[in-house]
Amino acid sequence: MLESVKAIKDLVRKEAKATDEQNKRQQVRNGVPSEVKAEIRFDEQTILDANVNNRRNYRLQNSIRWATWCAFAAALIYATIAALQFNEMQKATKSTGEVATVAAKQLDLAERPWVKMSISPSGPLKFDQYGLTAQIRIVTQNSGNSPAVSVVMKSEMLLDLGWQELRIAEERTRLCGEMKKLASENREEFETVFPGTEETPKFWNVTVPKTDVDKIIQAGVDRGIPLIVSCVVYRSTFNDTFHETAYTSTIMTFDPAQNNGMGMGIPLKPGSTTNPERLLLVSQTHAN
Repeated sequence: MLESVKAIKDLVRKEAKATDEQNKRQQVRNGVPSEVKAEIRFDEQTILDANVNNRRNYRLQNSIRWATWCAFAAALIYATIAALQFNEMQKATKSTGEVATVAAKQLDLAERPWVKMSISPSGPLKFDQYGLTAQIRIVTQNSGNSPAVSVVMKSEMLLDLGWQELRIAEERTRLCGEMKKLASENREEFETVFPGTEETPKFWNVTVPKTDVDKIIQAGVDRGIPLIVSCVVYRSTFNDTFHETAYTSTIMTFDPAQNNGMGMGIPLKPGSTTNPERLLLVSQTHAN
């Protein structure tokens, strides 16, 4: 289209220039200025060629416009399909990860070690110048299907007039937390307990300091209830997650001759001794 317009403009200029020169020659011959009017006319072939060029340029521009819109629509469709595929891939990846997590948990539950403890009195409970002291017997056993590694355990004895469940849970959580920290910092230094084997019994002396016993006596009472908190911490060979088994045992005294078996607090008289056959351990177990 631009070439056609340019050709027309050149033709117009040529016709105007020729007419102007003819008028000037006529004015020179007559010696009188005259007004010249020029009328531009194109032959039919020139007009026909210009119209053909205009239509061809219009079709070309229209084709380019439609091609551009089609390309934009195709790009939009592709982007939509890609977004849907990405969303489906995310869902599939998430589902695969969840399945793998569930499988790992099932494997851990089926094959992990389970360490338990059997706790019983192994000597008299005494109150002397050092405080309240008891000896207990602890036997550990792995009832799971794989070795328990980084095994560490500890028992403590506390004294109070009575024990609420919340206080017992707090003492259990505290002791097991200390054991987990110790095991994580020195994991290679502790023993391994293999499945199916019963370990050699361990004997622990647990003591309530005399200062703590004196606080109970100063409150005007002559009996108290000791609480033994025991915790064993270990991990499996599959991962670094620590497991724990904790026992909380209140110690009471009872008279075997009585049929009701009711327990009472431990006498807090200096020099007093309670034999093992008169001690009653009431235990609760917590494991994960």
